[in-house]
Amino acid sequence: MDIHKSTMRSPFLFAFVCLSTVMAGAQSLFNSPVNLAVSETYLSALADFNGDGLIDIASTSTTSGRVLIHYRNSSGSYAFPPSSYNVGGSWVYSVQATDLNKDGYPDLTFTGYNGSIQPCVSVMLNNGSGGFGSAQNYVTGQGLAFYHTLGDLNKDGNPDLVTANYYSNNITIYTGSSNGTFSNPVSIKALYAFDVNIRDYDQDGNPDIVVSSPDNNQFIFFKGTGSTSSYSTISYLNTGNRPGNISSADFNGDGYPDIAMGSGANASVYVHLASSGSFGSAQTLGKAPQEPAFMPAISITTEEPISFPQMNFRLRFRFSPVMEMEVLAMLRTTG
Repeated sequence: MDIHKSTMRSPFLFAFVCLSTVMAGAQSLFNSPVNLAVSETYLSALADFNGDGLIDIASTSTTSGRVLIHYRNSSGSYAFPPSSYNVGGSWVYSVQATDLNKDGYPDLTFTGYNGSIQPCVSVMLNNGSGGFGSAQNYVTGQGLAFYHTLGDLNKDGNPDLVTANYYSNNITIYTGSSNGTFSNPVSIKALYAFDVNIRDYDQDGNPDIVVSSPDNNQFIFFKGTGSTSSYSTISYLNTGNRPGNISSADFNGDGYPDIAMGSGANASVYVHLASSGSFGSAQTLGKAPQEPAFMPAISITTEEPISFPQMNFRLRFRFSPVMEMEVLAMLRTTG
């Protein structure tokens, strides 16, 4: 299948393999795995939290209300037990690492429930030595906000924050400030909002928002205006069955970021090529080799910057309530 269309580059080669197979049979692609003992963790973020030049791992504990930090050491291993931060709530889900207050150290944002069992998005600022201060909570709406993302929507140089509020059928946009706090929440209708992504999809200089809507088999495009409160166009666009996690990259090299969404229903990936604010029809890239015992959450990691003739991205299939299997996929152009 060729998703390049008018560019007429060579087709993508696509393959799914179980993790154990990758490790045994494709040593040229992957190094030996490093296994970390964790408890009830779900999502993670990578960053150099303590400024030593090594990439550390922050992960969420879904039932204990904690964020765990695995600090990497010079030997390539990770400190155990990890540093544990009680965030004051009962449950933590998605996590992002971003320098919010411009001190050069990545801070943490995460979704979950606060101590009053209210759904919220929370911020913990880095103290400059790899530790974190107390969580500042921002209530999001009715029911858990599964995913969130950050981006400078109003172009003031500060990251703004967007939560996808599935149970409230909306997204909430928080305006960021230079000290790492957020204010002026604005909620906008978005049916069954699950995951959210910020990119300038039409290359007009204003960041846009894309939201997956699994119960509608659609994704929602919010055309940016350079503001955190208004959008000139909100479009519901059809895609494949039950889209979930979103990633974006310029897959066909035309200068416009494209969309890839994982399906939690059939373990496929849907790609929509973008061009000047419009999106092509869904193109399905493969399917996992077997039906999962649990519905998987699919995370897509693109490797950028992308340069042709070769581009890769990885897909990870996580099975709830406990990760049962991990599947990797390599998507590569041929030269």
